[in-house]
Amino acid sequence: MTKDQKRKLKLYDVYSQNLSWVKENPSLKFEPDFKEGYICPLCFNLFTKDTLNKTSSNPLTFDHNPPFSLGGKQGILTCRDCNSKAGYKIDNHLLLQLKEWNFFNNTPNSKIRVTLNNDGSRVAADMSVEEDGRVKINVDGENSSPIHRERFFANKTYTYKAYDPFLEGHDMFDAGINWKLNFNMDIHPKSNERYGEIALLKIAYLYAFQKFGHGFLINRNLYKIREQILNPEKPILPKVFWLKNDFPEKFTGLNIVNSPKELQCFLVIFNLFVNGVKKQFAIALPGLSYPGLEIYENIEAILCQNKEGSSHLNIEHLYNWDYVTQKKWRFASHSLWKNMVIK
Repeated sequence: MTKDQKRKLKLYDVYSQNLSWVKENPSLKFEPDFKEGYICPLCFNLFTKDTLNKTSSNPLTFDHNPPFSLGGKQGILTCRDCNSKAGYKIDNHLLLQLKEWNFFNNTPNSKIRVTLNNDGSRVAADMSVEEDGRVKINVDGENSSPIHRERFFANKTYTYKAYDPFLEGHDMFDAGINWKLNFNMDIHPKSNERYGEIALLKIAYLYAFQKFGHGFLINRNLYKIREQILNPEKPILPKVFWLKNDFPEKFTGLNIVNSPKELQCFLVIFNLFVNGVKKQFAIALPGLSYPGLEIYENIEAILCQNKEGSSHLNIEHLYNWDYVTQKKWRFASHSLWKNMVIK
């Protein structure tokens, strides 16, 4: 058995046991019933141990969460269909979006693709920010038309500067013929902002499932969350998913916002890394009672209109306990919500 197979089997066993404990609740019914299994947190399909085999039509796969390209190391199991669909449709847009944000904030080692236009001659180029803050332009000759590339560099403006030894401050190395290129620059962001935001929502949702287990999925307000993640092209949820405020690192992980009442939610705070640059995100997930899915409309109405809104939040940090492997915590998300919110 390979290292990857052992890792998947270990995850499967842990979460399959967790699901069996959840099934013991007499108020829950699963149809058709099953003895052991794993529910993909995205599509909600049931998978048995034999689906860990790659030869299965839709096997369970190890899904890095956050994505490996954004600094993710830990992971969870999702089916191949959900894993590949999310990676292709939304994760890649989040990566591109972060790269663009870094460049426009003049972050060292960031880079962006541009098109340079010199009197109708267009070439592809990479613009990068150096360690000292200077911007470097590198024309990509392989992905530019040879004719356009030749015309682009041929269309120079020449100037001549003579050396005068009697002129104070005149440097002889500045003398001679100099040239410069005049061009316009077209920056076309490749990322889809909406898809990038949905990728953030997916990271938060899978993180909460990873920590709480199958009991977390028993929340009717999460149905639209899964639907939006699987269908990013549809406007299922409002635009606002996250709180654009800086939180102390001690809040990294799972949290519950218990006041004001209109903003009560699970709050997942995590860091993403691109080229060594860290960016924090705080993503809201609906709780089990009011405001439910209205949380996203309330974030926009309250926090996005009030720069001081974050100062009025009361946040309870949930310590990184081992909820999944303990039977008494199989409904940890429900118990914590009831104790911290529904008092």
